[in-house]
Amino acid sequence: MPTDLERLIAIEDCKQARYNFHRSLDTKDRDLYLSTVSADLVFIPKDANNPDLPEIVMNGADTFWGFAEQVLLSRKSIHLGVAPQITVIDENNATGFWYIYGYGELTEAEAAEKRAEAKEIDEHAEQALEIFAADASGSKKSIAFESIEDEYVRIGGKWVISRILVTALASL
Repeated sequence: MPTDLERLIAIEDCKQARYNFHRSLDTKDRDLYLSTVSADLVFIPKDANNPDLPEIVMNGADTFWGFAEQVLLSRKSIHLGVAPQITVIDENNATGFWYIYGYGELTEAEAAEKRAEAKEIDEHAEQALEIFAADASGSKKSIAFESIEDEYVRIGGKWVISRILVTALASL
């Protein structure tokens, strides 16, 4: 088991990975993004208000970035991660829970175009887009509230995100 100091450093490093992940999406910085996730990243989006949607799982850092290019990177976005709860399991594994406040701009016409483009990325990308673009019907601006459950791994001494379960909770 890690010492108290090692545990505190791991918690801070996991927070920095998540903060930099958000910043990479908002600044459209692929290199920063790749520095925050494992190559075999697993991304699972869910909608708390529509539990009957089939489960979507995206595998791989490149697959998620392709999805993000369609959903986020073509518009203004702001992601604020708050109230992190990081649990260090051992020297190389940790979990985290966050609430996310997100702001985005997307018109319904843009959403329709993104849905068509998403079909080409991954069989699940179109469904995932629906979860995060559903609040855009007719409006250009939206605020979304999500919860995030992360898994972190330490690779080469650096903590990165290896799994993300994001649940859309509400939007305005």
